[in-house]
Order: sequence, then C-alpha cells, then structure tokens
Amino acid sequence: EGALAARSRALGPEHPDTLKTSCNLGLTWHQLGEHAKAVEVLSATEESARRVLGPSSPVRLASAHNLALSLAGEGVGRRREGIEMLRAVWQSRREALGPTHRDTLQTCCDLGRTLAGGEAAHRTEARALLVTALEEAKGAL
Repeated sequence: EGALAARSRALGPEHPDTLKTSCNLGLTWHQLGEHAKAVEVLSATEESARRVLGPSSPVRLASAHNLALSLAGEGVGRRREGIEMLRAVWQSRREALGPTHRDTLQTCCDLGRTLAGGEAAHRTEARALLVTALEEAKGAL
C-alpha cells in the first residue's frame, strides 16, 4: 500500500505506472485470500485503466483478469460474475494479443481451473479449456 501511495503522489493516481502498482496490490490481496480487499482495489483499477488507457490495454486486461479471479474467490459470493468476466478477458486477450500469448494462455488456464473447481456441469468445459491452452502453448513452441 505504501508503494501505491508513493506512486500516486509522485505520478498521479491514473498514471500507467500507478495503475500497474494498483493492479499488483490487488493481485497480492487476492493471493493472500483477502478477496474483498482485492475486489475493491481491482474494481477501481480496472475502471480507471479502461477510461485512461483503453479497453484493450495490458493494464486494463490484467486488472480485469485479477478482478475476475477475486470475484470467483471464496467468500465473495460473485462466482458467476467472475467466470463471465474471465470469459470476456480471455476473448479480449485472444483478440488483442493472439491465442498463443502467455497472458491469453494464463486466462484460459485460470478460467479452466475456476470452472473445474465448481459445479460438475462445468467440468467438461474446464477440461476443454485446459486442453486448448495446452495445444496452443505447444503450437507456439
């Protein structure tokens, strides 16, 4: 939080580097299991990045990806919203970066893992997504 405050003071709250730092803070909260804090930080970051940098910017897509994971996290109660956001980010990354870019593949894998951890009805789709990511990664090598 200190690094974000320092960047915000030095560069402004909507500078690309400040937004990257905010995205990283949100991801850290997510990884610590603090999904509500992550959702708060990442929602604001995603909105600002969309407005300032555009909907296909790497910072906006990373913020949306991390936000989706947090929404789908335990205790948030917004799993379906998180899954739909991951689907949208995967499509946006495929269009902006291509199907074999590492960020695109990461979103595909995270979507597959998120679906696999839920309802049994989603496990077939989860498997297909994970196979797709594997095949596209092998094709890129």
